[in-house]
Amino acid sequence: MKTLKRSFRILKTNLGTLVIFELITKLSAAALMISFFHIMMELLMKLGGFKYLNGENIGAFCRHPLAILLPVLIIAFAVPFTMFDMSAIIYIMHHNYHYRKTRLWYVMDFALKNTKEMYKKGNRAIMFTVFCQFLLFSLSQLPYILATVSFPVPMLHIVKKLKVWLWVLFVLLFLVVYLQLFVVNYFTLEMDTYRKSLRKSLRLGRFSKVVDFLLLLGIMLGAFLLYIGFLALAIFLLLLIGKLTPLYPKFFTVTTNLINVTVAILLLVFQLISVPLFYIPICFFFYRHKTRTGEETPSPEEFASYYNIELCPLPKELRGMKRFKKLLAHTFSIETLVVVAALSICSFYAVKLYRGELGRNIDYIKTIEVTAHRGASAYYPENTMSAFEGAIDQGADWIELDVQESKDRHIIVMHDSNFWRTTGYDANSWELTYDQILQLDASGAHQQKYKGEIVPGEKIPLLSEVIDLAKKEKVRLNIEIKPNKEDKFLEADLVKLLQEKDFIGSCVVTSQTYTSIQKVKQLDPSIKTVYVTNFAYGDIVRMKAADAFSIKHITVSERLVNKIHASGKEVYVWTIDTPTIVDTMILRQVDNIITNDVPMVKERIQMSDISIETRKYINRLKDLLNYDTVYNRLRKTIKKHLGM
Repeated sequence: MKTLKRSFRILKTNLGTLVIFELITKLSAAALMISFFHIMMELLMKLGGFKYLNGENIGAFCRHPLAILLPVLIIAFAVPFTMFDMSAIIYIMHHNYHYRKTRLWYVMDFALKNTKEMYKKGNRAIMFTVFCQFLLFSLSQLPYILATVSFPVPMLHIVKKLKVWLWVLFVLLFLVVYLQLFVVNYFTLEMDTYRKSLRKSLRLGRFSKVVDFLLLLGIMLGAFLLYIGFLALAIFLLLLIGKLTPLYPKFFTVTTNLINVTVAILLLVFQLISVPLFYIPICFFFYRHKTRTGEETPSPEEFASYYNIELCPLPKELRGMKRFKKLLAHTFSIETLVVVAALSICSFYAVKLYRGELGRNIDYIKTIEVTAHRGASAYYPENTMSAFEGAIDQGADWIELDVQESKDRHIIVMHDSNFWRTTGYDANSWELTYDQILQLDASGAHQQKYKGEIVPGEKIPLLSEVIDLAKKEKVRLNIEIKPNKEDKFLEADLVKLLQEKDFIGSCVVTSQTYTSIQKVKQLDPSIKTVYVTNFAYGDIVRMKAADAFSIKHITVSERLVNKIHASGKEVYVWTIDTPTIVDTMILRQVDNIITNDVPMVKERIQMSDISIETRKYINRLKDLLNYDTVYNRLRKTIKKHLGM
């Protein structure tokens, strides 16, 4: 207990400085690496002649001679950055050991100078030690990532094939790092060459080989168990909150969104603290071994003298509040700006990645979008304003609707040419004017088949009304033309309306009649068109008027999706209301799923970003909440106290 208390007292001396340092360096490095990776990928694809990457050509891209540049450049950046990070941690821990405060800029100054020492003649061999430690850090994080993140099937196949070799590599790296456990500490603290540091490290650990071995193994295992424990606790609390405060019909979408965010944050946090989590215990053992063997450690003053760096004044010299406030303001004003800038860059790229705007020519990083079929048609009358507003509430990315033309050439939203099925009135669209159509009741009261409340008097809307709603709510429209022998001007009138409403960039025009989308393309080539078909056979990508294909799910194979993607076009699938089929389409990496049940599909897509293992945890925790009455008691207590 005394040892733990002393360790905590040592650690907290400069804990704030360590946290700020890790935030600044890791976020800045992430921002730089994201920018660098994106630029390099675009450049390599351009030089290699790859217009698009998918499951079929990713292997050819990886085998291309230019592709080797990417890992080489990453390693060239990672080795000095890892050394910089470890130097800073050792410097901070050394000040902690002597109960001396230090400041961020002193830490950075020292870490930079120590990293430069690595490149001097006689010291360059330490780069191999640092490289091995970097690889071990990376491999030790692999279980976190595989346990929580869902990868495309081809990548998982590659990991499975390399599983044995990865284990061999891990064991070799583990042994190399174990044999050189305190080399970086000696190199950093005692200003020794690499060879001297290696000899001292081997001598220091010769009496505690088993303990050091178990230490290294325990750090990795403990970190993984800590991560899984935090993850399980966070998911359990989110599910419990979801049970206590259901937000139907958004409940599943909100809960899974929160779980996704939690997983991402936890993964980010553990990646941020991976090096400190690994190296702080090693520093503690380093000082413990030195104390036991009677070895002396240099004081912070000796440090400062050798590296020609400043030392933070002793606490007694900072008793004047004005000086302290000035020091604090100077430190945090610059540091805060750096943190905010790095966070902003990372957030910018994260948002672009989430929206599919970053690397659009790589199909695995696209987000699958969800289209509400005829609006929220499982809850409200199809193709009505209630259904469209319901789809927006459910979080649909797109709304699919069908258009016909009235006798007086108003574009109305309706699936059938005849009004009987939805209104109970037997007449065709081309036989009635819009004023007559307004008298019809489209609420579906004669059918009684919707989950939502039926309000008599629901009208058949104009497409222009739906466009106004879509522009206001920032949702996109999938407008399907339903041509018939009487509609001679439907395509022309539709294009004119889209141009007048300035809505071309926020919609797609689709049809099961290829001549209809050909007409639309002839009238305005900038309109994105989608050909709708029950099945696909042969080389459908030759249909030049179609910018994308909307295909019935039963004929959508992985090969077909890859073929369409390779041509630079997208795949929409319809109409899917079954979770198992949604999961299949997600695995096949389609671009858009059309459904009557938006919350269910949204949940499946969001859950697909999480690994199978994490999904198992979620299901087990859900079962626990379903069978446990604790949440019912909590809910009653909350209602009682809130007076609900």
